[in-house]
Amino acid sequence: MSRAAPDLEFALACAGVGHVRRGYETFVQALFERLRGLAPVVLYKGAGPETEDERPLACLRRTGVVGRALGLVLQQKKVNDLETWTFGVSLARALGRRPAAVVYTPELRTARALLARRGALPPGQRPALVFHNGAPYPARKLGPLDLVQQLTGPAYDEAVAAGLDRSRLVPLPIDTDRFRPGDAAAARAALGLPADRPVVLCAAAHEAFKRIDLLIDAVADLPQALLVVAGHPGPETEALRRRAAERLGERVDFRSVPPDRMPELHRAADVFALPSRKEGFGLVLTEAMATGVPVVTQDDDTRRWLVGDAGVLVACDAPGALRGALERLLGDPAERRRLGALGRERVEASFSWRALVPRYLELFEEARALAAAGVEVVG
Repeated sequence: MSRAAPDLEFALACAGVGHVRRGYETFVQALFERLRGLAPVVLYKGAGPETEDERPLACLRRTGVVGRALGLVLQQKKVNDLETWTFGVSLARALGRRPAAVVYTPELRTARALLARRGALPPGQRPALVFHNGAPYPARKLGPLDLVQQLTGPAYDEAVAAGLDRSRLVPLPIDTDRFRPGDAAAARAALGLPADRPVVLCAAAHEAFKRIDLLIDAVADLPQALLVVAGHPGPETEALRRRAAERLGERVDFRSVPPDRMPELHRAADVFALPSRKEGFGLVLTEAMATGVPVVTQDDDTRRWLVGDAGVLVACDAPGALRGALERLLGDPAERRRLGALGRERVEASFSWRALVPRYLELFEEARALAAAGVEVVG
């Protein structure tokens, strides 16, 4: 099947960009900034100014008047689903006017809306669809997609074993120019943290699966340590604050930190701890590692792959395991420096933008070749 040359090679699409600053949205915006100048690329987004290579599309925004009103009567997930589906419908129309060889999105309903309408596009205008499987979704939900990006080695192995052979392993990148080692004393002074206490940092949303309660209990048995919890409030916030007040008294600091100050917060820490039950990737771990801070986290396949020998992995719910790991690291500055250096080296080699931008371009080029050959999976 012949294919007419598209006006545009690569389109990045994310409904939340322009009005939401969280994981997927900030990642897609950052990827766009890294790719522009290297390849013909446009960013389709849910809000914000329009330029030649940034195009806002009509959708039911979760942050708009209607979206907020719906949020009062519907689960927030349903409102988010409506946002991404309506965005996908608008995206299909936009691609009918300005074809692209490849569309990349982290939103499953955006992808499904585009798939539902891709067949109506002329053969020369049907883009290959690359899905960023950050959730991650099981293979049975992803079969119709042309290429699926898996973020970790275990997720990739599981997808391939389930028959999703169009999976490709490309991890999430870290900005190692922003997240880098620095002056801990200056960082503490700037953040108002004490200079004379060991600091254990956890960056996590206040949700049950993050198991911040385990960390509160572990730090409670380390009488000199201060626990800093940075993350979005959630259903567990009040219970966590009560538990921390009972167990830690003044030795806890719950705070919201804007993204531009997270590197500074990492530099202020002696140890970063994340006892969560599961992680799709664990971006906060690689951010801590890039900053040269040793990490303590749950021992599972994903974090063995991510952290390797550059941190301490334990069964966090085993009696005394988390407390013991923190106690050993806080009492051994040389070991903290060794693990911090290993973490920085590991992130630079495997998870930095410098290491991964070529991998993203290869992913998109493979998808472009599929589209040029007229190969697509019809859902």
